[in-house]
Amino acid sequence: MADQQPVEKALADVQIGDTVYRYFGGDVTPMELVVDRVTDKEIQSGAWDFDKVTGEELDDFVFEGGSEGEKVCLSYIRAEKR
Repeated sequence: MADQQPVEKALADVQIGDTVYRYFGGDVTPMELVVDRVTDKEIQSGAWDFDKVTGEELDDFVFEGGSEGEKVCLSYIRAEKR
């Protein structure tokens, strides 16, 4: 039997208390987080805020090549049913 992949839930359906999974770059083992707050545009879990549409971490201080460079996404979340 093949390994079963997690089923992804839409980020738009995430609610307070749900578990989401934070992925870092090429890491294959996500960090499990519990959702603390949900707004029309953001999902907050612990000290991190994520875009509710893309799941990307909202961090205004990370730019490739310095402050004039392109903004880089360090991590993102997925809402998976495991």
